Amino acid sequence: MKNYLPVMTAFMTIIAVVVGAGIQYLSSRSLEFEKKSLEFRFEAYRDFLEGQIMSSRGEATGDEEMHEKGKKLIRESTLRIAVFSPKNVAVVVAEWLYERRKNKPFTVPTEEYLKDLALYHAMRREAFRGKNEQMISDQEMAVLVHGNLLKKKNNATGSQRP
Repeated sequence: MKNYLPVMTAFMTIIAVVVGAGIQYLSSRSLEFEKKSLEFRFEAYRDFLEGQIMSSRGEATGDEEMHEKGKKLIRESTLRIAVFSPKNVAVVVAEWLYERRKNKPFTVPTEEYLKDLALYHAMRREAFRGKNEQMISDQEMAVLVHGNLLKKKNNATGSQRP
């Protein structure tokens, strides 16, 4: 039995090293994913805020080009916010956009339009690793991605909020 003690110690040490390395590898991948996701979200938030500033300044000074650049930056950032931001942020941004577009015409969704929304929902599901509590409605997604509201085919009034 004494002869096996050094072999057992070496074997247990090797197993501990392998298990420890595996755990560290998995946890570092998860941390790296979280870090990259956070950086991406903050970049989208920064672009959204920068777009608001540019749009407001352009409107206040009569600089149409600056105003349009700001609106474009807002549109581009809201797509990233729709896919990668937590639900509470995505919903608030959708409501913000809704308030600015509530007097615009509704869009009757075509099959292609709905497939487009499904694609963004799939991306969001992947980004949040399938957490259902982070999913947003089609209406919220439509406002964030396309900047307009969906009109249900059987809804003649179009009075719906995201």
